[in-house]
Amino acid sequence: MYLLEFSMSPLNQGESVSHYVARSLEIVDASGLDYRLHAMGTIVEGELDELCELLKKCFAAMAADCDRITCSAKFDYRRGYRGRLESKVASVQQKLGRQLKTEEPGQRMGPLGPQRRMDESETELSDE
Repeated sequence: MYLLEFSMSPLNQGESVSHYVARSLEIVDASGLDYRLHAMGTIVEGELDELCELLKKCFAAMAADCDRITCSAKFDYRRGYRGRLESKVASVQQKLGRQLKTEEPGQRMGPLGPQRRMDESETELSDE
């Protein structure tokens, strides 16, 4: 499984661009993939093809009425593991022996779950 961290925003639409970002989050949310929105971007967990298609959809939605767009995307791959959105944070907190500030005040993203290895019935990549 892969993690994708990305941020995308128009450069020609003034200072306040949250409504453009909100459009991308509608697409991310509708994808059914696990994700976390944070102050500087969004992290999504999925297969490489799913994540690339998601980026393309977000870009197309923004390009519909924005002439200049900036996008930063970073991928992290670890063979055989899923649930890393939460487990990577949990691992650091465990090593420190305490909870860290990981979400906006007043928001609840859910409990930090353990990382789990994929079993034999779960496939990572299609042979197609």
